[in-house]
Amino acid sequence: MNYELGDRSGELNQANTFLGAVLRSLEAGVVVVNGDLLVQTWNEGARELWGLHESEVVGRHLLNLDIGLPLGELRKPILEALGEGGGTRTATVLPVNRRGREIECHVTVTPLADDGGRSKSAILMMQALDGGV
Repeated sequence: MNYELGDRSGELNQANTFLGAVLRSLEAGVVVVNGDLLVQTWNEGARELWGLHESEVVGRHLLNLDIGLPLGELRKPILEALGEGGGTRTATVLPVNRRGREIECHVTVTPLADDGGRSKSAILMMQALDGGV
């Protein structure tokens, strides 16, 4: 039993390492929020866009972050994605990035469903369209 538990722990560590590498490799900002809109994950792309490190935002309410992203405009798409039968939503907004420059930003909100198909979290992928961060 201990041997099997050790194997499973090793597999879980490998999976977490792999997923962390994927998130770090994406240039787009990726943020995962739970159903209460608390930040669960914040990748390097999000730090590059908005200037805050993961340790500064994890556990905080997304809509309360002062990051230059017009989060009020994203509230509805996020809540729709999290709602019953919610699907992917998109929005294009004009935020001010961490360097004080207005950029055009495409945001895709995708529900993250559990095994039963219920949306428990949402993934926000943010990409600066003008190429500038």
